[in-house]
Amino acid sequence: MKEKFIKIDNENYIKEAEVIEGGFLDHGFQNYVVRIEIIGKAGKSSVIRSTIEFEVEDASKASSVSTSGLAAIAEAVIKYMKEQRSAEPEQAPKQTSDEETIQRPK
Repeated sequence: MKEKFIKIDNENYIKEAEVIEGGFLDHGFQNYVVRIEIIGKAGKSSVIRSTIEFEVEDASKASSVSTSGLAAIAEAVIKYMKEQRSAEPEQAPKQTSDEETIQRPK
């Protein structure tokens, strides 16, 4: 199966890939596009929105489309991000100018 990225929006965290050879196209689909979008929420949380768009003449084949693969990828991303956050050292709050200690020569 070959895919081609048709949209890469790094500013809004959106990626779209279209199957251009093999995969679902070999099973009667005329078009098959996967879209992944990461939406930032309050604090350090995000939502991963996955969408599959497709065209197929035989409606019975539509039931073979599943987002379970995308869900597995999302779970792997979540696990990775949690591991990265737990590995980050705790940062001490920065001192403001009134809290700075002035050392004078003796």
